[in-house]
Amino acid sequence: MANLIIIVDPDPERRTNFINKVKPLLPPFTGLVTNSCTTGNFASIWAANSQAPISHCTNNNGAAVVWGHAITHNSTEQINAESLQQKWQPGKINNAFPTFDGFYAAVVYNPEHGLIVGADLLGFFPLYYDTDENVILIGSSPELFRYYPNFNPQFNPQGLVGLLLLRVLVNGETLWSNAKRLGAGNILQWQPETGAKELEHYRLPCSREHTPYSHLSFAEHLDILDEAIDQAIARHTSTSKKHNFLLSGGLDSRMLAGFLHRQGINPVAFTLGKQGDIELECATAVARHLNWEHQVVSTPMSQYPFYANFVVNWEHLAGGLGGTTGMVSDAHFYLKNSPATIINGFAMNSILGDCLRCYPISFQSIFSELNSKGLSQEVLSKLLNQDIFGDLLSDTLRILKKNYEEYSDLEWQKVLYCRLYNNDRFVMGTSLWESSFGAWPILIVLDKKLLETAVLLPTSTMNKRRAQKELVCTRFPQLAQLPLDRNSWNTEPLKPSSIRQQLSILFKAQQKWRRLQVEFGYDRRYYYRIADINNVGWQAVRREVEPLRSKVEHLFNMDVFNELLPPPDVKLKFKSDSILEASGIKVLLGLLLWSKNHL
Repeated sequence: MANLIIIVDPDPERRTNFINKVKPLLPPFTGLVTNSCTTGNFASIWAANSQAPISHCTNNNGAAVVWGHAITHNSTEQINAESLQQKWQPGKINNAFPTFDGFYAAVVYNPEHGLIVGADLLGFFPLYYDTDENVILIGSSPELFRYYPNFNPQFNPQGLVGLLLLRVLVNGETLWSNAKRLGAGNILQWQPETGAKELEHYRLPCSREHTPYSHLSFAEHLDILDEAIDQAIARHTSTSKKHNFLLSGGLDSRMLAGFLHRQGINPVAFTLGKQGDIELECATAVARHLNWEHQVVSTPMSQYPFYANFVVNWEHLAGGLGGTTGMVSDAHFYLKNSPATIINGFAMNSILGDCLRCYPISFQSIFSELNSKGLSQEVLSKLLNQDIFGDLLSDTLRILKKNYEEYSDLEWQKVLYCRLYNNDRFVMGTSLWESSFGAWPILIVLDKKLLETAVLLPTSTMNKRRAQKELVCTRFPQLAQLPLDRNSWNTEPLKPSSIRQQLSILFKAQQKWRRLQVEFGYDRRYYYRIADINNVGWQAVRREVEPLRSKVEHLFNMDVFNELLPPPDVKLKFKSDSILEASGIKVLLGLLLWSKNHL
């Protein structure tokens, strides 16, 4: 992804001064290329990988820029700036503003009719905006807005409540009152006379009337899903180009690896971790079986403070503080000499039934799942200073419930969309943004036909990823016999071979041994190891923020705050899941770091 800024300002001196000010600040990393597109009152500037797919144009009609792959539905045609200018016409009455597949952001400016800006189907590409009279600012990060003289970087307590509750932004509210995140599936239309308004651009199927597959058999459902995934991969990738592939040891990677190989696509596989990790062990088996080039990358924990500052300053904690590990933030380094694109399976698990494992299917069940990554209502009611936050906690809960009820007529679709819009688009979206500085993401899930196929198949087919598992077992049986990472010690294949079954006692003993190793400080589970808030990397971050507690003491009951986040020499203890239970605490940690330059 590019780190981009767009401004429309009729004051030429102010506009030029702003662009000149932010230009050297725009690249988050060294080695990026800065480019621009300007005409009249409009200016856009961005920093991106030299291979990033970016198209821009200026002419008598104004200007247009496309960052990424905007792909026509049911086609391989990629939209460039000139084509977009014809399809998105700000002044045209009843313009339908067509949507596109792929991971992208795009803007069209017309000097008479204003500006339109939008992004991919699910809003994974982050776009923020602020308007002031006849001026609009748009960016992939709100960070540089503060260098515009009329922007007021006022702290937004409502944005913080959403972050503490779910570790994501709720309803577009950020940590700054005047900076809003563009809603999922929306486009932003702006005119100097009327200001900015978000318009619904794309909406997933949301009615009981949309049940085209209910009369078909499970086998027929598999064929339909097989075709949808296969065609999505064919549209988004190319056998004539070399791609990277983020190969984990899990089910989504396993399935996509099978489809890629079946189509004759042999990417350079990248796995995050180090020797001894269960994740790498499972991924290596796949790469060897498919005879793929396989590279292993790992971010030293000494880099955690650097990436914590990156996440805090550029993302303003929009997806929590997970990127601190450098898991994908480091992509600008390890992908810099690799092919120009990287295929991944982010959010595939959600649309293929993983969210349907929570029972009963209801707002409370999905809220409990999402809230497990934040701080509970009970804790927040004690932590937050009521003089500042007032009823914002209950207001945020009402907003979440209202949005949930409006997602669909069908309860299971409400649960799915709630997870997509309140977890995946932020956590996965920020990861995509980070990795794009190394290679542009190809996110297979951002395909209209695939999305609408998956969400319209019956729950009996999709529940607990039933169809996905069966696809791997029936279409790629040899891959189904390889060990599978579940972020646990259990690596039982989907379809164990007869030899594996005969050796089951040995593998169970191996699981027990690996579990015992944790007691000696050696955890083979990749995500538990890198996300451990007690590891040396996170301790370094905690030491850095320790002097900053006074910056936030007006916001919180500091007795509660200090109990949640003790000094760095105190080891935190958890009841069961150290990743989930530390996630909300890491938002507090990130807020301390953010307060250094923003409060």
